Amino acid sequence: MLYVFIQIIVIIRHDFNIKVDEQLEGIRQDIKECTRNYALNHCELVEKVPAIERLCQDWKVCMEKDVVVAKAKISVEVIAEIINSFTEPISYKTMLFFSILTAGSLVFSNMAIGVYKKNHIRHEPLAITHHQHSFNSKN
Repeated sequence: MLYVFIQIIVIIRHDFNIKVDEQLEGIRQDIKECTRNYALNHCELVEKVPAIERLCQDWKVCMEKDVVVAKAKISVEVIAEIINSFTEPISYKTMLFFSILTAGSLVFSNMAIGVYKKNHIRHEPLAITHHQHSFNSKN
């Protein structure tokens, strides 16, 4: 059973890494393309052609993307996608059934423990020992 659980984790991790790498490669390609367009259109010059000034700003923002931040964002998106892939095929009726089953199990087990305690554990009053009694009488 532990082997199956570990294999599932390994497969999910592998899938996660593949998806993150694919999306990061796309971002790196975008950055290269933006850098090429920025240089090709001479956007680094102080006097830019007014028609492409907005494009130059967009290319500069694209070039300055932080890959670490992008990786964090992609990681969260991939985790959400993996969770959705597990929960999407499950119908609402099935989720409701398992929720009721879980809640019922918790209530039943708590009731059973309560009945067991009531019937099997004796509630004896605390007896005052001679030492405590003599200590209290001195005050």
